[in-house]
Amino acid sequence: MAVAFATIRRWCRAGKLTETFRTVGNYRRFASSVFSHLIKEKERRNIGYARVSSHDQKSDLQSQMQRLKDSGCDEVISDLGSGLNCKKPGLKKLLKAV
Repeated sequence: MAVAFATIRRWCRAGKLTETFRTVGNYRRFASSVFSHLIKEKERRNIGYARVSSHDQKSDLQSQMQRLKDSGCDEVISDLGSGLNCKKPGLKKLLKAV
């Protein structure tokens, strides 16, 4: 992750960040562990989406969901309904999560 020079200087002045050493050319150098409390990475999750068109295919929906879980999805969102409209609560939940 890139951080602007001005941000680094501001963090040093505020005492949030301490430089490890300075080079001969007076450049600041930091250990990567120094930044861990300042830069918060977004939590990465794998989300799967399963859908079938009708209630007759409910067993297919369960098998789709299981395959997604087996392939490493942290969360599986499912919907039961036709693909002709976008009024699916699971699809809306998925899009919100993305």
